[in-house]
Amino acid sequence: MTKVNQPQLALLLGFSLIVNLSITGCQVQESQPSTSVANPRDDFSGRWSATLHSPGGALEFELQIHSDTTALTGTIINGEEQIQIDELEITGDRLILRFPHYDSEISADLVSPTELSGTWIKTTGANQTDQMKFSAKHAPRQFTSPPTSDIAGRYRVEFDSSADPAVAIFRSRKNRLDGTFLTTTGDYRYLAGNYNPADKQLTLSCFDGGHAFLFKAVLQPDHTLRGDFWSRSSWHENWTATPDPHAEIADGFQQVKWAEYDLGELKFPDLTGKRFSLDDDRFQGQVKIIQVFGSWCPNCHDASLFLTELQQEFGDQGLSIVGLAFELTGDFDRDTQQLLKYRKRTGASYPILLAGLADKTKATEKIKILSRVKSFPTTIFLDQDDQPLAVHSGFSGPATGAAHVRLKKRFRTIVQNELGTK
Repeated sequence: MTKVNQPQLALLLGFSLIVNLSITGCQVQESQPSTSVANPRDDFSGRWSATLHSPGGALEFELQIHSDTTALTGTIINGEEQIQIDELEITGDRLILRFPHYDSEISADLVSPTELSGTWIKTTGANQTDQMKFSAKHAPRQFTSPPTSDIAGRYRVEFDSSADPAVAIFRSRKNRLDGTFLTTTGDYRYLAGNYNPADKQLTLSCFDGGHAFLFKAVLQPDHTLRGDFWSRSSWHENWTATPDPHAEIADGFQQVKWAEYDLGELKFPDLTGKRFSLDDDRFQGQVKIIQVFGSWCPNCHDASLFLTELQQEFGDQGLSIVGLAFELTGDFDRDTQQLLKYRKRTGASYPILLAGLADKTKATEKIKILSRVKSFPTTIFLDQDDQPLAVHSGFSGPATGAAHVRLKKRFRTIVQNELGTK
């Protein structure tokens, strides 16, 4: 047996004490309650500078995710606009953002603590989809425009695809450039981006879950703009703009005319499959509004939100609204499901009939009471005898500011005048 002297004993006792303390410390650390363990969802929380990789370049917007152990919510931000995301899911390192009312979703993987990478996919027709690569950085979206810009103002615009003049409005917001385009068929939402005075280039974009718009242009020496417009991955055209503080689009009440036709002969199925004619008793009122629309159409969403307001305000006084939907696929089950999601999103409580495919020529053939369907949406106002009061083509949404306010006032005035209310 080996003898241990006093110094050796003290050394051994000290070593034993250190080992025991270390082991005890590990045991205590391992027995900490699970609340100290980080929530895996925390990796996704916060502000993300998001990009869809359009054929025209980076199409940017901001994404905000908030998550805890009980809730997961998200918001898309385009300048002043904030859009709540209906459905979010986190599975491991994968984030899925669903926009059911537009039949689209983003699926992205957390490839690093600060980076997402994935795909946006959107149903565009029967067995047809559109896709774009998606990426995001875990940081707020950056804007670099000067506080005041020589590009801000109102412009008269010509798009290659249309003979109708359009209007562009650009505004400087601290270090951000905001804007929108008004056309005779609708507007291009809340656009946000930058203007670089060094190279005279403008870039504006927005994403709402179902639509992805990217505008680029270069300011010319004569102060005109020459630019490109991309929508999703499938559409591109050129546009030019000339400064004009008085520029206006054509009056939507003058674009489409009423054509004499018996409403009783226009029959379409409702969302249960039961067919109704447009002169059915359930649609009758002192004032009837027929809305020609599609659940895929962003301006239709804006219009439906306002028609829902009118229904709530004047429904008890004799206003009746019916929607005629023209959808993407021609599959009754799929299209009616989309309309139910649309109704939930907009709060529309008025009846909706499924009238056909989202094609203006085919819609004109189906709706024989109009000279043509120029735009989705189109709004038809009828009196109690089903005689036309007015027809309005297109809709200027909230992004158009004063134009939106004026249009809502005109719609409301038509209803009030016919109902005899103020």
